[in-house]
Amino acid sequence: MLEGVKALERVKTLERVKTLERVKTLERVKTLERVKTLERVKTLERVKTLEGVKALERVKALEGETLERVKTLERVKTLGRVKTLKGVKTLERVKTLESVEILERVKTLERVKTLERVNTLEGVKTLEKVKALERMKTLERVKILERVKALERVKTLERVKTLERVMALERVKTLEGVKTLEWVMALERVKTLEGVKTLERVKTLESVKTLERVEILEGGKTLER
Repeated sequence: MLEGVKALERVKTLERVKTLERVKTLERVKTLERVKTLERVKTLERVKTLEGVKALERVKALEGETLERVKTLERVKTLGRVKTLKGVKTLERVKTLESVEILERVKTLERVKTLERVNTLEGVKTLEKVKALERMKTLERVKILERVKALERVKTLERVKTLERVMALERVKTLEGVKTLEWVMALERVKTLEGVKTLERVKTLESVKTLERVEILEGGKTLER
């Protein structure tokens, strides 16, 4: 684009220079024609004075030749201008075609860049989706772990409660065993007391029997006497 603009500016500057040169050449031609006309007037006056009508006819012939020469020069200049204009137009067309190609290339590059941006945005969105899914999975895992920990805590509490119940039952059993031992000891004590009482009774009976025997012996002795 910049090269096309620069080329157009160069062509415009060339046209301006050429127009200025043309204007200068026209002014020079006009000045030359004026000088020539003045010289012709002077020559006519001289011819009139010197040669008269023949000199004037010769001057007219010369003027016709000069006019034809000027016309041919103008035609050549116009043809050159036309050729230059055609060349400038062809150059402008070429430059416009090049600028169009450059614009198309720029558009294609912009399209490629937009496609790359779209692809990058889609990739970023997919990455964000993946990260969001991973975050959701991690949150679900954390929730599952918390649930497992809560269940383990409940199980440990239940185990502690069962252990406490077992300990309480064992304590009750030990207390019941102690009470049974106390009852056994009490029974043994009662039995020992009853045995002592029976022994005492036996001893008293034996003593009574011995006394009776003694009395019987004494009664027999007395009878013998």
